[in-house]
Amino acid sequence: MKTFKFSFILILFTLISVMSCQDEVTEITQPNNEETIIAGSSLAVAMQNTASRDGSIDNILYEANCLSIELPVTVIVNGIEITIDSEEDYNVIEAIFNEFDDDDDVVEIQFPITIILSDYSQINIDSYAQLEELAQECFGENEDDDDIECIDFVYPFTISVYNADFQVIDTVTIETDAQLFSFIGNLQGGVLASINFPVNLLLADGTTIEVNNNNELITAINNADGSCDEDDDYDYGDDNNNDIPVPDFVHLLTDCIWTVDVLEIDDVDLENQYINYVFTFNANGTVQVTSGGATVSGTWELLTAVGIHISLNIPDLPDFNNNNWILHEIEEHDEEFKLDFRNLEDRLRFERLECGINAQCSQEEVNQYLQECIWQVVSFNSSNDLISFTLNFNSNQELVVTNAGEIVNGSWSTSQSTNGEVNILIDGIALPNIQVINGSWAVINCQSDRLELQMDANNMVLEQSCNTNSPFDCFGNIAIVKCDDAVIDGSTTFDLETEILGAVTCTATYFPSFHESLIDAESNINALPVASAYVNSTNPQTLYLRIEDNEGNFQIFEIGLTVQDCSTSGSVEDLEAIIVEGTWIVASYIDSGDNDTSIYANYSLTFDANGSVVASDGGANIFNGTWNAFLNSNDDLKLILDFGSQSPFNEFNDDWLVIDLQTNRIELYDLSGGDGTEDFLVFERI
Repeated sequence: MKTFKFSFILILFTLISVMSCQDEVTEITQPNNEETIIAGSSLAVAMQNTASRDGSIDNILYEANCLSIELPVTVIVNGIEITIDSEEDYNVIEAIFNEFDDDDDVVEIQFPITIILSDYSQINIDSYAQLEELAQECFGENEDDDDIECIDFVYPFTISVYNADFQVIDTVTIETDAQLFSFIGNLQGGVLASINFPVNLLLADGTTIEVNNNNELITAINNADGSCDEDDDYDYGDDNNNDIPVPDFVHLLTDCIWTVDVLEIDDVDLENQYINYVFTFNANGTVQVTSGGATVSGTWELLTAVGIHISLNIPDLPDFNNNNWILHEIEEHDEEFKLDFRNLEDRLRFERLECGINAQCSQEEVNQYLQECIWQVVSFNSSNDLISFTLNFNSNQELVVTNAGEIVNGSWSTSQSTNGEVNILIDGIALPNIQVINGSWAVINCQSDRLELQMDANNMVLEQSCNTNSPFDCFGNIAIVKCDDAVIDGSTTFDLETEILGAVTCTATYFPSFHESLIDAESNINALPVASAYVNSTNPQTLYLRIEDNEGNFQIFEIGLTVQDCSTSGSVEDLEAIIVEGTWIVASYIDSGDNDTSIYANYSLTFDANGSVVASDGGANIFNGTWNAFLNSNDDLKLILDFGSQSPFNEFNDDWLVIDLQTNRIELYDLSGGDGTEDFLVFERI
């Protein structure tokens, strides 16, 4: 450490001019000699060592504990150029390092940079040679050094400055470590100073203590010195939040659902085999894994020896089974949250998909949620075949099922097993197609507005629909695009009952009718007699939907019908053969009228014959999803894309209508439910 010598007058000028003065009134007690801070005393040294700058925080950039690099700084990490703007961005580097275990992790600093020393002085350097020369003055890895990191001052506090006659010259407010370090370093030439107690100190475990005199202060600092891990080693991954209390870990594991981010067994990477597998850990020691509508079950057990260990046993997924997965790291950056487990050379890392899920809702909670609003079947065995059905769980245990004006009654009840599992029994539903929901459903995931249910090999997801009492808020202008009939170009049959009314969930009472002219709709005349099998007369054509409430009020909504020549769409075999060839880009994406193409400008997509798709920007941003081609009941060629919750590609999750299929171009269309918004997606091969 450098020693600075100033005259008494210059020191007074520095303290008064540089430090911020206390404007408000501070109670000052005239100190005795024991309460002054004397230059070079054990108290002054301890205070300055506590306030000195710790350089180990950025050891992942460069291994030197007594210096740090001023931010922002640009670095190249394993070939990826990133700008570090804050200390939180060091997690980005760690995430890149952790992506693969069999590569060399390298950080290349882009010079020139500014170095901050432990005394807060700064030096501009232009090369690694200069940086290495400065680093030679630092203590080595885990060697004892002067800085004290296990206790910190809580700012602000004030220090009174006196002359030799104990007359107050100034009251200085200390607000940062840098100010305190500078103040102590400038105590020369007969300057006397005294802390205005009490002062608070923060320990490494988060505890705050109060000290009221110099003796208590020096005792607190000495007791804290060396009492924690100062993390002065060069292992960026050893301070990994894996000392989480057991109750907190259990709550985290069971309150969230997880996907597989990394799985390495016997030096083989297996994670690509488990894309879109969702893991739900229940507080009762069971675990469910869902993928593609299928669910398998297993068990997990917490082992509380040293640290966090879990035993995992899923008979149908033996790759995950291990009697001693050790929690190596809890990684958190921005909205990403990961649990990294290790066992010798094997590795399992889960990535958080969604939290706030209480898989162990009580029977009373399930009863309450069911009766709050009506519910819609948003998924049945991963399909939307039942999405038009709504379920109304009445308090008298009557279940009312509605679909496009058709109503059937059944019954419902709940029960709870000894292990806490809640079951919903549905019975007496005779309406075609929906009768498959009869039976006893186990609640495997429970939220107040979403229930995931399982019965044998069947899986069903219900979501609440709590719309307003006005039916007019349930509808909007709607556009439908369909492929034409094979015989007549530009013409096809529209099932308006299913495609429009069936796609809307509305708790309000309403009376619908379809009309071919606006005048007919306003006058409520000439309604279409058979709305479930309407053949368009022109292409495109506009119909008018009249919605009337139970008081005679009405609104008119436009229904746009467009028939697309899908003869160029080809077959399932054509689509499967074309899409797996080469690399594709997003040439256009129109989302509900908004042109969002630029969001995907840097990405390319590759489709594999096994049904997987990978979107990548060539760097760290990689998104894994699935795809599938099929013909629906109208013989329309469809492409299903599913990227889970991975933004921004989760916007592509849908069953897209293929309206044009060429060797180097695929045009897709989707109508977004009952709100009538349209999405267009175009892929082009590069």
